[in-house]
Amino acid sequence: MSVSKELVSAIVSGGVQNPFPLYDELREIDEGVHWADELGGWVCTRYTDIRRIYTEHEIFSSDTYSDMHDAVYGSAVGEHRRFLDIFVQQFMLTDPPAHTEIRSLLRRAFTPRYLQRWRTVIDEVTEAVLDNVNPDADVDVMTELAPLVPITVIAAMLGVPPEDTDRFRYWTDAFVATFNPTIVGAERDQCVAASLDLFDYLAARVEDRRIKPADDLITLAGTTVLRDGAPLTVSRAVAQLALLLVAGNETTVNLIGNGMTLLIENPHVHHDLCENPGLLAAGIEEMLRLDPPFHLLLRKVVRPVTLGGREMNPGELCWQLIPAANRDPRVFANPNVFSLGRGSNPHLAFIHGIHFCLGAPLARMEGEVVFTKLLERYPDFSAGAEPAVRKTEAIISRGWLKRPVALRPAS
Repeated sequence: MSVSKELVSAIVSGGVQNPFPLYDELREIDEGVHWADELGGWVCTRYTDIRRIYTEHEIFSSDTYSDMHDAVYGSAVGEHRRFLDIFVQQFMLTDPPAHTEIRSLLRRAFTPRYLQRWRTVIDEVTEAVLDNVNPDADVDVMTELAPLVPITVIAAMLGVPPEDTDRFRYWTDAFVATFNPTIVGAERDQCVAASLDLFDYLAARVEDRRIKPADDLITLAGTTVLRDGAPLTVSRAVAQLALLLVAGNETTVNLIGNGMTLLIENPHVHHDLCENPGLLAAGIEEMLRLDPPFHLLLRKVVRPVTLGGREMNPGELCWQLIPAANRDPRVFANPNVFSLGRGSNPHLAFIHGIHFCLGAPLARMEGEVVFTKLLERYPDFSAGAEPAVRKTEAIISRGWLKRPVALRPAS
């Protein structure tokens, strides 16, 4: 077996806790593009190639999930077919013009100016979460802190009653798992069933908002009239709302968990942010660059193309290894160093081009609020007694399963 195949195998199924050295090594073999049997497609690792993929959407299609699904799981039947028929309607899995129309519909709720109305909610939720943690005992960030702020905020934006937030946390975890091709069998069956519960819940809310509209995302997705003179179908609206829920939660959960880990591993940066909070915006960009919320993303080749010296044919899948690109020395000086003085930071954590993450301003705002308040209250937080554990089977969203932290209140 070649070195590149061994690396891909270890990354996809090897249970590796620290994948970044493997990403770096894979990126520097040949021209950084490798065939992955485990993923049924190409894996691209270099910044220029991945940025090109996101720029040339007429060659690299986002309509990928059905192909990946059939290759990994076979044809969908029964409840899996019902799930798939709704899932593939997410606008991020479509190309223009369908993508453009739905993105334009939703974009108005995610402009930085509009999101300022939620700043107070983020502040209040963060304060409440920090009030409830026990500073005298180790805290698992991934259960007691990171998920609580974003799920509460995005649920409020959707228009979901506060008493349903706990269900949304469970549903979100299950829905995220359905993106991962390594989760199969009974575990996938459970995730699909939970995701369908989420879809059914959202469908009922859409029907309700069509009778009693409100100022929320469910009303926006369920009632706004499109160019054809009609609103989205219920199932199409549900697909967008489920995507917003998951993206609005998972992105920030991983930003918080990954960011706290990076500060623990880089005490000089931790100290500098405590001394100069004005550097936090740069710090968050470095957190996103070094350990982005999503590690692997997918496109499908629809026209013949050569990338990294490899000839790709229509119908082939093409995976992008985002952290490898974000640490590409051809673009980033000292790429493995957490630098608050990095003048230019064109990382790809939020992708690039027409599919640039709609919720990026929300994630950045939540990250800024959480880290500001966290560093004010607990400037000396450090690693907990138990080791942190990364989600090794979650190759798409490869955040932390457990991240114990000793908070240590400010004196």
